[in-house]
Amino acid sequence: MPLPTIFDLCTPRDDVLHGSISESDFAADLAQVLRSEGSQEYCDPEKFFAFTYPTAGLKNLLTQVCYRLTGDLRQLSSIFRLHTSFGGGKTHSLIALVHAVASARSVPNIADFIDPAILPVTSVRIAGLEGENIDPINGHSYPEHCIKAFTPWGELALALAGKAGYERIRQSDELGIPPGADTLRELIGNEPCLILVDELAVYLRKARSKWPDMDERLASFLTTIFKAVESSPKAAIVFTLAVGKNNSSTDAHGKENEAIANMIANFFMEAESISARKAVLIDPTGDEETAKVLKRRLFAQVSEHDSGQLVDAYRLLWERHKSDLPQDKNHGDWEKQFMASYPLHPELMSVLTLKLSTLPTFQRVRGMLRLLAKTVRVLWQDRPANALSIHTWHINPGDESISNEILTRLNQSQLTPAVKSDVASQDRNTPSWAQVTDAREYAGMPPYASMVARTVLCHSLALNPDLQGCKKPELYYSVLAPGVDLGYLQDAERRFVENSAYRDDRPNAPLRFLQDANLTMLIRREERNVDSGDARAVLDDLIKMIFKGTTFEQVHFPSSPSDVPDDARPNRPVLSVVSYDACDLGGITQALPDLVKNIWQYKGANKDLRIGRNNVVFVVADHGRKDEMKQKSRRKLALDAMKAPDRIRSLPPHQQDKIRELAQTAISDLAVSVQQCYRHILYPKVEQFEPGISLKHAVLDIPNTSADPGSGQKQVERYLHDVKKLYDTADQPYSPVFIIDRTPLKRGVQTTLALRVEFYRDPALPMLAADGAFIKILQAGIDSDYFVYRRGDLVCGPKDPRAMIQIDEQSWIYTLVQAAAESIWPRTVVVPPPTPISEVREGTGGEGGGTDSTSGVAGPIFIDNKPLKECFAILWDETESKKIAALARIEISAYDIDAFSLMPQFAMLAGKKLLKIKASWKTASSGSCVVDFSGTLEEGAPFKDFLVTMLRPVRERTVQLEYRVLYESDGFSTTGEGPNRLQESLTRLGLSAMNASLRAFPKQ
Repeated sequence: MPLPTIFDLCTPRDDVLHGSISESDFAADLAQVLRSEGSQEYCDPEKFFAFTYPTAGLKNLLTQVCYRLTGDLRQLSSIFRLHTSFGGGKTHSLIALVHAVASARSVPNIADFIDPAILPVTSVRIAGLEGENIDPINGHSYPEHCIKAFTPWGELALALAGKAGYERIRQSDELGIPPGADTLRELIGNEPCLILVDELAVYLRKARSKWPDMDERLASFLTTIFKAVESSPKAAIVFTLAVGKNNSSTDAHGKENEAIANMIANFFMEAESISARKAVLIDPTGDEETAKVLKRRLFAQVSEHDSGQLVDAYRLLWERHKSDLPQDKNHGDWEKQFMASYPLHPELMSVLTLKLSTLPTFQRVRGMLRLLAKTVRVLWQDRPANALSIHTWHINPGDESISNEILTRLNQSQLTPAVKSDVASQDRNTPSWAQVTDAREYAGMPPYASMVARTVLCHSLALNPDLQGCKKPELYYSVLAPGVDLGYLQDAERRFVENSAYRDDRPNAPLRFLQDANLTMLIRREERNVDSGDARAVLDDLIKMIFKGTTFEQVHFPSSPSDVPDDARPNRPVLSVVSYDACDLGGITQALPDLVKNIWQYKGANKDLRIGRNNVVFVVADHGRKDEMKQKSRRKLALDAMKAPDRIRSLPPHQQDKIRELAQTAISDLAVSVQQCYRHILYPKVEQFEPGISLKHAVLDIPNTSADPGSGQKQVERYLHDVKKLYDTADQPYSPVFIIDRTPLKRGVQTTLALRVEFYRDPALPMLAADGAFIKILQAGIDSDYFVYRRGDLVCGPKDPRAMIQIDEQSWIYTLVQAAAESIWPRTVVVPPPTPISEVREGTGGEGGGTDSTSGVAGPIFIDNKPLKECFAILWDETESKKIAALARIEISAYDIDAFSLMPQFAMLAGKKLLKIKASWKTASSGSCVVDFSGTLEEGAPFKDFLVTMLRPVRERTVQLEYRVLYESDGFSTTGEGPNRLQESLTRLGLSAMNASLRAFPKQ
């Protein structure tokens, strides 16, 4: 069952929902209420108490003041002091007193605030003294009396006794000298009287310019008024000061407010000492009640009972991720706070009360109401999915009214560039980083980037730098909710750190915005200055380098079919890296690019058909990643420019270190970007991309393309190997049956060159990395009794020693059936008569196979294509089983460059040592070289170093070495220690695993 959203459980007040709250609805003005002017939300008692939350402090204030006004014996004092920060509900409480003593009996919900039985039943005279309205220089005009009042006592006399009362103290008012206590007591009289004094500190600041000793005069007035009220049985005075119980500012409301508090500190201390035993201190709104005050004003209805399930879901989420959340708080407190503040998230309340409230223009509860009313209106207007409570990030500066509230009213215009660049731009043509990132990275998901950016912005709105910003755990706690994935949130936070243009990028700084651009923005500005031609040149050179390799011949950015070779005898397959500006894949359409189609079909300018269609692979850029790749190229050049000595010296040390670090990694970042962009492969395959075009489209995985930056050709090679398209000498041979069925070899015979061309032409066949791979396929067919090789008089079939297979028009491959039909295979075996031992020479002595059934003479022992150590093990088993006491000749053939390593081992053997070498290879410039040597081992030894040096770097090569040892006299004994010593001599130094063929001829 889905969790209920705020739209299910909460109903905003109509004026909040429709955005019809005027500025006056937030600005409580005591004087206007006393004159029955201004907003009905404040002047109408019913409306006022309807949206006012009955805090404990307010209820206590109303009760105690009414006790005093009615003469109730339960009264505690006649003097009451409201203490809280600016905007903390002091004026609101004074207005509540006015309505309570004047007309509260008609208010339907008055019992929520005070017992109606203790309300005054007779009229109460009310005098309101507002420091903001009293004008010591020009006088506060009362046209109805033709009087101007200059002091609080002048205002008091007018309020309590009208014109006559003012005339009683006119001289005191005009001279700024407070009257005595008896005069004030006379003005108060014996009837219920309520005196309200608000923001007197504001008046004090203005009055000093006229009466420099006003501190002493005002202290004297407070002394006399306190005494007068105390001695009047039904009089009460309630005054407000923006200081706490310890006479210090409870909220740091800016330099000006703090300066005023310091100027009147001595006055407050004196006033407090006078009334220390008589004034009751009351806090109208406790911090724990702030959320309830806000809820009452913002919402007509909140289903707190049904919100329990929701809060429990949050608690489970906090417990699951407790290691990632703040460790100095426990989840039980969070749950309790959330139950009290729902739908307002506890961290939102913390940000409002501990950070935004420190701004001098925020005005605490009043400021919270203004900001939250706009936020609620936008939320109910947009109705974002899965909005379970109101988080800090729901304060969206993308809305003009919210943006104005933060940047203009709160005087935070220095953060305007940060908001537009990183958080929320109101210009659709220039979206912010968060808006772009949400659209690109988190489409269809919660707006993780905006969640992070907006939260960081709100945490940055504090006066004291120590309060600005948040750590990661605070960020996660502020945003985390059911339906929000912590992994994506952490990803968005990482992206914010890497890409934000105005984030504080100093080491160990919290996540916060500054007014000046950070290194990220400086780099972006430098990127805009990079020459486009230079960026393209760097990118093109890197692409060419990345796709360079030994398996493929790279063609860089072909513009026509003539740029891609179509040789009859290709050296290597062709890797055609198509220009990212010429065409791409992965966009809205998936059609095969015309350039790729033309190159695959044709060769040259005359549109002759391409022969080697199975020899070309295309690598094409991804449509969605081209711009990032280009941007990385510009970034590299920008960083190179910024790290120049004359430029980097102008940056602070932490940015210098970062520039060097970024410049060092820029080339690898660009290489990764190139490989992530060039992820589309088009390779020859019968499965057609479109009719008539035998190309298959594959997309490399992003992690794979990034795993080995700078080795783009290897990525392509690895993929084609995995799908069995690219065949190399290290791969398992293809089935000879498949080769026969797919090529003209099904007719029985074909030249090796013509068969090689079939691999070059037919997309159904594997693509050959080199001629050596083709020869391996043929040799595997011979070894598995499918092929017979013939060149002139040389015939090589199954079980024969391997021949050096040539690829030309004079070399033929037969199927075994065709070779039998033409009497080529099996060949007629002629066993020569026994030759005397003295006549066994190279090429003649003792050759044969098996055992002659008529003579009982043992024939040669043939062991093909096995590890050398295994060859010897089989040899000694054979000599033992056939009771061969001695060998006349031993031959070892090997077909790899490592076979040269046997040369020094053979040199140490006894007997006559002969050597045959056949080697061929192609040079880097497509030249060719062939070596064919036959002679003694001593004569062949000088060839070793030369051939190893020449052959090792090239991939397309053939090597065949044959070692022979002729034993004269009694031959080589197969008993005793001789066999073990021979085997150990030839299989040492890692040669035991080398594949070889061994021939041994018994001594007759």
